Amino acid sequence: MPENEEPAIENSIMCLGCTRVVPEDVDFCPHCGAPLSGTSTTDPYKTVFARGQMYWRLTHGPITPIVMVGCVLIFLATVLVMAYAFWFELTKSSDGLSERYLTLFAPTVYLALWAAFAVKVVRNYRQQKKSAQPE
Repeated sequence: MPENEEPAIENSIMCLGCTRVVPEDVDFCPHCGAPLSGTSTTDPYKTVFARGQMYWRLTHGPITPIVMVGCVLIFLATVLVMAYAFWFELTKSSDGLSERYLTLFAPTVYLALWAAFAVKVVRNYRQQKKSAQPE
């Protein structure tokens, strides 16, 4: 079968991610990587790929305004919880100050990763919106 030819319709399904026709027996779309079957999100090994595809799609693929706002709101909720944790931890008595800074290291790294993700989602949305505008 030539590269550009789609598989036969009888033994095929349509990918909801890219709307291409793909073989029925695959778990992930060979074109966009979207999960296609129930086992692709329940099998522990395949779940890693399904989640990775979800994050990739948020930062590289087309997204709607509501998805972008939802990601930013989740990030802001995380910031508020972390700010409270920092305030609570730093207002304790001054005994063991260096231990408290070590306690805050992991949440700081977590917050930095969330911030990078939120920035990439917003940047992806803005680039998508900019490319959709006629010149």
